[in-house]
Amino acid sequence: RSLLAITGAFTDGSGASWELRRGNDYVGNRGYFESYGHYPTVMELEAGEYVLEAISNSAIDSTSITFVIEDTSCATRVAAGDSIVAAGTSLFKMDLTAGQTYFVKANSGTNWKIYQPNLTAVLDVYSYYGDVQSFTPAVSGTWYFSYLQGDSADAMLDLQTAQPLALDAPIAGILDPNRAGGIYTGTLTENKLVYLDLAGSDADVRVVIYEGDNQINSFYGPISDTGLTTPLQLHAGNYRIEISLNGSSNTSAYSLGLLDFSTATPLSADAEVAANLVPGQAVVFKFDAQAGQQLTYTPADSGVMSGRWSLYDEFGNQLQSGEI
Repeated sequence: RSLLAITGAFTDGSGASWELRRGNDYVGNRGYFESYGHYPTVMELEAGEYVLEAISNSAIDSTSITFVIEDTSCATRVAAGDSIVAAGTSLFKMDLTAGQTYFVKANSGTNWKIYQPNLTAVLDVYSYYGDVQSFTPAVSGTWYFSYLQGDSADAMLDLQTAQPLALDAPIAGILDPNRAGGIYTGTLTENKLVYLDLAGSDADVRVVIYEGDNQINSFYGPISDTGLTTPLQLHAGNYRIEISLNGSSNTSAYSLGLLDFSTATPLSADAEVAANLVPGQAVVFKFDAQAGQQLTYTPADSGVMSGRWSLYDEFGNQLQSGEI
Protein backbone atom coordinates (compact mmCIF):
# COMPACT_ATOMS: atom_id res chain seq x y z
CA ARG A 1 0.00 0.00 0.00
CA SER A 2 1.10 3.53 -0.69
CA LEU A 3 -0.06 7.11 -0.82
CA LEU A 4 -0.21 8.47 -4.35
CA ALA A 5 -0.29 12.19 -5.16
CA ILE A 6 -1.23 13.33 -8.67
CA THR A 7 -0.74 16.99 -9.55
CA GLY A 8 -1.64 18.24 -13.02
CA ALA A 9 -1.80 21.56 -14.86
CA PHE A 10 -2.75 22.77 -18.33
CA THR A 11 -1.07 25.73 -20.04
CA ASP A 12 -3.41 26.36 -22.96
CA GLY A 13 -6.59 25.06 -24.51
CA SER A 14 -9.89 24.29 -22.82
CA GLY A 15 -8.54 22.34 -19.85
CA ALA A 16 -8.50 18.64 -19.13
CA SER A 17 -9.30 16.00 -16.52
CA TRP A 18 -7.95 12.58 -15.66
CA GLU A 19 -9.15 9.18 -14.46
CA LEU A 20 -7.13 6.48 -12.70
CA ARG A 21 -7.92 2.91 -13.69
CA ARG A 22 -6.87 -0.50 -12.41
CA GLY A 23 -7.85 -3.11 -14.93
CA ASN A 24 -11.41 -2.30 -15.97
CA ASP A 25 -12.25 -0.52 -12.73
CA TYR A 26 -11.85 3.20 -12.13
CA VAL A 27 -10.26 4.19 -8.83
CA GLY A 28 -11.41 7.20 -6.84
CA ASN A 29 -13.01 10.30 -8.31
CA ARG A 30 -12.11 12.19 -11.47
CA GLY A 31 -9.23 14.67 -11.07
CA TYR A 32 -8.51 17.86 -12.97
CA PHE A 33 -5.57 19.63 -14.57
CA GLU A 34 -5.57 23.10 -12.97
CA SER A 35 -4.77 26.40 -14.65
CA TYR A 36 -2.98 27.81 -11.57
CA GLY A 37 -2.01 26.91 -8.03
CA HIS A 38 -1.07 23.53 -6.56
CA TYR A 39 -4.01 21.16 -6.08
CA PRO A 40 -2.87 17.53 -5.87
CA THR A 41 -5.21 14.60 -5.48
CA VAL A 42 -3.94 12.23 -2.79
CA MET A 43 -5.14 8.63 -2.64
CA GLU A 44 -4.31 5.53 -0.65
CA LEU A 45 -3.75 2.62 -3.09
CA GLU A 46 -3.04 -1.08 -2.87
CA ALA A 47 -0.05 -2.53 -4.73
CA GLY A 48 -0.72 -3.17 -8.41
CA GLU A 49 -0.62 -1.70 -11.94
CA TYR A 50 -2.63 1.44 -12.66
CA VAL A 51 -3.36 3.46 -15.80
CA LEU A 52 -3.81 7.23 -15.84
CA GLU A 53 -6.16 8.43 -18.57
CA ALA A 54 -6.10 12.14 -19.55
CA ILE A 55 -9.24 13.58 -21.18
CA SER A 56 -9.43 16.96 -22.92
CA ASN A 57 -12.43 19.17 -22.17
CA SER A 58 -12.64 20.04 -25.85
CA ALA A 59 -13.41 17.72 -28.76
CA ILE A 60 -11.79 20.21 -31.18
CA ASP A 61 -8.94 22.16 -29.58
CA SER A 62 -5.71 20.60 -28.34
CA THR A 63 -4.70 21.08 -24.68
CA SER A 64 -1.14 21.14 -23.32
CA ILE A 65 -0.80 19.38 -19.96
CA THR A 66 1.90 18.61 -17.39
CA PHE A 67 1.59 16.34 -14.38
CA VAL A 68 3.63 14.79 -11.57
CA ILE A 69 2.95 11.50 -9.80
CA GLU A 70 4.47 10.97 -6.35
CA ASP A 71 4.22 8.09 -3.91
CA THR A 72 5.52 7.40 -0.40
CA SER A 73 8.75 5.85 -1.70
CA CYS A 74 9.82 9.18 -3.19
CA ALA A 75 8.32 11.44 -0.50
CA THR A 76 10.71 14.21 0.56
CA ARG A 77 12.28 13.48 3.95
CA VAL A 78 12.25 16.32 6.48
CA ALA A 79 14.09 16.32 9.80
CA ALA A 80 11.86 16.00 12.86
CA GLY A 81 10.81 19.39 14.17
CA ASP A 82 11.63 21.25 10.93
CA SER A 83 9.08 23.17 8.90
CA ILE A 84 7.87 21.63 5.63
CA VAL A 85 8.11 23.88 2.55
CA ALA A 86 6.12 22.50 -0.39
CA ALA A 87 7.95 24.25 -3.28
CA GLY A 88 5.93 22.26 -5.83
CA THR A 89 6.15 18.92 -3.99
CA SER A 90 3.13 17.14 -2.46
CA LEU A 91 4.36 14.28 -0.24
CA PHE A 92 6.75 14.45 2.72
CA LYS A 93 7.88 12.09 5.47
CA MET A 94 9.27 12.61 8.92
CA ASP A 95 10.33 10.32 11.79
CA LEU A 96 8.21 11.12 14.85
CA THR A 97 8.29 9.78 18.41
CA ALA A 98 5.34 8.22 20.23
CA GLY A 99 4.12 10.26 23.19
CA GLN A 100 5.75 13.49 21.99
CA THR A 101 3.26 16.28 21.26
CA TYR A 102 3.82 18.20 18.02
CA PHE A 103 2.29 21.56 17.16
CA VAL A 104 1.47 22.47 13.55
CA LYS A 105 0.31 25.54 11.66
CA ALA A 106 -0.31 25.95 7.92
CA ASN A 107 0.58 29.28 6.34
CA SER A 108 -2.06 31.32 4.56
CA GLY A 109 -4.05 29.70 1.79
CA THR A 110 -2.79 26.13 2.25
CA ASN A 111 -4.30 22.81 3.38
CA TRP A 112 -2.45 19.71 4.59
CA LYS A 113 -3.14 16.19 5.89
CA ILE A 114 -1.07 14.07 8.29
CA TYR A 115 -0.88 10.25 8.15
CA GLN A 116 0.34 7.58 10.56
CA PRO A 117 3.00 5.05 9.44
CA ASN A 118 0.15 2.66 8.46
CA LEU A 119 -1.17 5.49 6.19
CA THR A 120 -4.24 6.17 8.32
CA ALA A 121 -5.09 9.89 8.16
CA VAL A 122 -5.11 11.47 11.63
CA LEU A 123 -5.30 15.25 11.16
CA ASP A 124 -6.44 17.84 8.61
CA VAL A 125 -4.57 21.14 8.90
CA TYR A 126 -6.33 24.13 7.35
CA SER A 127 -4.81 27.61 7.32
CA TYR A 128 -8.19 29.32 7.80
CA TYR A 129 -8.48 27.78 11.27
CA GLY A 130 -5.85 30.31 12.37
CA ASP A 131 -5.07 28.51 15.62
CA VAL A 132 -2.19 26.13 16.14
CA GLN A 133 -3.25 22.46 16.06
CA SER A 134 -1.53 19.63 17.89
CA PHE A 135 -1.25 15.86 17.75
CA THR A 136 0.54 13.20 19.80
CA PRO A 137 1.69 10.09 17.88
CA ALA A 138 0.61 6.78 19.39
CA VAL A 139 3.39 4.97 17.52
CA SER A 140 6.95 5.88 16.62
CA GLY A 141 8.06 5.66 13.00
CA THR A 142 7.87 7.41 9.66
CA TRP A 143 4.82 9.66 9.41
CA TYR A 144 3.60 11.20 6.15
CA PHE A 145 2.40 14.69 5.28
CA SER A 146 0.50 15.65 2.13
CA TYR A 147 0.12 19.15 0.73
CA LEU A 148 -3.43 19.34 -0.60
CA GLN A 149 -4.08 22.89 -1.72
CA GLY A 150 -2.45 26.29 -2.10
CA ASP A 151 -1.58 29.12 -4.43
CA SER A 152 1.99 29.70 -3.28
CA ALA A 153 5.11 27.79 -4.25
CA ASP A 154 6.44 28.69 -0.79
CA ALA A 155 3.54 27.00 1.02
CA MET A 156 4.69 25.90 4.46
CA LEU A 157 3.56 23.67 7.30
CA ASP A 158 5.32 24.69 10.50
CA LEU A 159 5.88 21.80 12.91
CA GLN A 160 7.54 22.14 16.30
CA THR A 161 7.68 20.78 19.81
CA ALA A 162 7.15 22.84 22.96
CA GLN A 163 10.07 24.42 24.80
CA PRO A 164 10.45 24.11 28.58
CA LEU A 165 9.45 27.06 30.74
CA ALA A 166 10.44 27.37 34.39
CA LEU A 167 9.53 30.02 36.95
CA ASP A 168 11.80 33.08 37.07
CA ALA A 169 13.62 32.00 33.88
CA PRO A 170 12.78 34.40 31.01
CA ILE A 171 12.96 33.10 27.44
CA ALA A 172 13.48 35.19 24.30
CA GLY A 173 12.14 34.37 20.86
CA ILE A 174 11.04 35.64 17.44
CA LEU A 175 7.43 35.59 16.25
CA ASP A 176 6.94 34.88 12.54
CA PRO A 177 3.47 35.26 10.96
CA ASN A 178 3.98 31.99 9.01
CA ARG A 179 4.97 29.92 12.02
CA ALA A 180 3.23 28.50 15.05
CA GLY A 181 4.75 31.07 17.42
CA GLY A 182 6.29 30.41 20.80
CA ILE A 183 4.99 27.32 22.61
CA TYR A 184 6.15 26.57 26.15
CA THR A 185 5.27 23.91 28.71
CA GLY A 186 5.99 23.54 32.41
CA THR A 187 4.81 21.75 35.53
CA LEU A 188 3.93 23.24 38.92
CA THR A 189 4.17 20.95 41.94
CA GLU A 190 2.23 23.37 44.16
CA ASN A 191 -0.18 26.29 43.84
CA LYS A 192 1.54 29.49 42.72
CA LEU A 193 0.73 33.17 42.28
CA VAL A 194 2.74 34.31 39.25
CA TYR A 195 3.10 37.33 37.01
CA LEU A 196 3.31 36.79 33.25
CA ASP A 197 6.10 39.14 32.18
CA LEU A 198 5.86 39.84 28.45
CA ALA A 199 8.12 42.30 26.67
CA GLY A 200 8.92 43.22 23.07
CA SER A 201 7.90 45.54 20.25
CA ASP A 202 4.50 47.14 19.63
CA ALA A 203 3.30 44.18 17.56
CA ASP A 204 -0.14 42.88 18.51
CA VAL A 205 0.07 39.43 20.05
CA ARG A 206 -2.21 36.68 21.30
CA VAL A 207 -1.21 34.85 24.47
CA VAL A 208 -3.16 31.74 25.51
CA ILE A 209 -2.61 29.75 28.71
CA TYR A 210 -3.72 26.13 29.08
CA GLU A 211 -3.93 23.91 32.15
CA GLY A 212 -3.69 20.46 30.59
CA ASP A 213 -5.86 20.79 27.47
CA ASN A 214 -8.20 23.39 29.01
CA GLN A 215 -7.76 27.05 28.11
CA ILE A 216 -7.81 29.09 31.33
CA ASN A 217 -6.80 32.56 30.16
CA SER A 218 -5.93 34.64 27.10
CA PHE A 219 -4.61 38.13 26.40
CA TYR A 220 -4.64 40.27 23.26
CA GLY A 221 -2.81 43.51 22.56
CA PRO A 222 0.56 45.19 21.94
CA ILE A 223 3.48 43.50 23.70
CA SER A 224 4.53 46.90 25.06
CA ASP A 225 1.19 47.40 26.84
CA THR A 226 1.97 47.12 30.58
CA GLY A 227 -1.69 46.39 31.27
CA LEU A 228 -1.77 43.37 28.98
CA THR A 229 -1.44 40.80 31.75
CA THR A 230 -2.38 40.44 35.42
CA PRO A 231 -1.17 38.06 38.17
CA LEU A 232 -2.32 34.49 37.72
CA GLN A 233 -3.32 32.07 40.47
CA LEU A 234 -2.19 28.70 39.14
CA HIS A 235 -2.85 25.32 40.70
CA ALA A 236 -0.39 22.43 40.75
CA GLY A 237 -0.46 20.81 37.31
CA ASN A 238 0.81 20.88 33.75
CA TYR A 239 0.65 24.15 31.82
CA ARG A 240 1.19 25.34 28.27
CA ILE A 241 1.62 28.92 27.07
CA GLU A 242 1.25 29.85 23.40
CA ILE A 243 2.23 33.27 22.05
CA SER A 244 1.62 34.26 18.44
CA LEU A 245 1.18 37.36 16.30
CA ASN A 246 -2.37 38.66 16.14
CA GLY A 247 -2.86 39.84 12.56
CA SER A 248 0.64 41.26 11.99
CA SER A 249 2.53 40.38 8.80
CA ASN A 250 5.94 41.28 10.24
CA THR A 251 8.27 39.36 12.52
CA SER A 252 8.63 40.55 16.11
CA ALA A 253 11.09 39.80 18.92
CA TYR A 254 9.75 39.11 22.41
CA SER A 255 10.73 37.86 25.84
CA LEU A 256 8.51 35.83 28.13
CA GLY A 257 8.77 34.83 31.77
CA LEU A 258 6.68 33.68 34.74
CA LEU A 259 7.70 35.58 37.88
CA ASP A 260 7.00 33.72 41.11
CA PHE A 261 5.57 36.02 43.78
CA SER A 262 6.77 33.68 46.55
CA THR A 263 10.43 34.16 45.52
CA ALA A 264 10.15 37.95 45.11
CA THR A 265 12.79 40.12 46.75
CA PRO A 266 11.61 41.01 50.30
CA LEU A 267 11.32 44.68 51.34
CA SER A 268 11.33 46.37 54.72
CA ALA A 269 9.41 49.52 55.61
CA ASP A 270 11.41 52.74 56.09
CA ALA A 271 14.37 51.36 54.14
CA GLU A 272 15.49 52.65 50.77
CA VAL A 273 15.72 49.98 48.07
CA ALA A 274 18.06 50.09 45.08
CA ALA A 275 17.55 47.73 42.12
CA ASN A 276 18.39 47.47 38.45
CA LEU A 277 15.46 47.78 36.06
CA VAL A 278 15.97 46.31 32.60
CA PRO A 279 13.87 48.06 29.92
CA GLY A 280 10.86 45.92 29.05
CA GLN A 281 11.27 43.52 31.99
CA ALA A 282 9.39 43.47 35.29
CA VAL A 283 10.85 43.10 38.79
CA VAL A 284 8.75 41.77 41.67
CA PHE A 285 9.16 42.71 45.35
CA LYS A 286 7.16 41.67 48.42
CA PHE A 287 6.60 42.95 51.95
CA ASP A 288 4.46 42.15 54.98
CA ALA A 289 1.81 44.67 56.03
CA GLN A 290 -0.69 44.84 58.89
CA ALA A 291 -4.38 45.62 58.59
CA GLY A 292 -4.92 49.38 58.80
CA GLN A 293 -1.23 50.18 58.37
CA GLN A 294 -0.49 53.36 56.41
CA LEU A 295 2.32 53.01 53.86
CA THR A 296 3.75 55.52 51.40
CA TYR A 297 5.64 54.57 48.24
CA THR A 298 8.09 57.20 46.99
CA PRO A 299 9.90 56.33 43.72
CA ALA A 300 13.35 57.85 43.39
CA ASP A 301 14.50 59.72 40.29
CA SER A 302 14.92 57.11 37.54
CA GLY A 303 16.53 59.50 35.06
CA VAL A 304 15.36 59.00 31.49
CA MET A 305 13.57 55.72 32.28
CA SER A 306 9.81 55.68 32.62
CA GLY A 307 7.39 52.94 33.51
CA ARG A 308 4.62 51.83 35.83
CA TRP A 309 4.31 50.18 39.21
CA SER A 310 1.44 48.14 40.61
CA LEU A 311 0.58 46.99 44.11
CA TYR A 312 -1.17 43.61 44.59
CA ASP A 313 -2.49 41.85 47.64
CA GLU A 314 -1.63 38.26 48.52
CA PHE A 315 -4.36 36.98 46.18
CA GLY A 316 -3.15 38.92 43.14
CA ASN A 317 -5.79 41.65 43.26
CA GLN A 318 -4.48 45.02 42.13
CA LEU A 319 -4.80 47.64 44.90
CA GLN A 320 -3.07 50.59 43.31
CA SER A 321 -0.81 51.60 40.42
CA GLY A 322 1.08 54.62 39.18
CA GLU A 323 3.85 56.03 37.02
CA ILE A 324 7.55 55.75 37.76
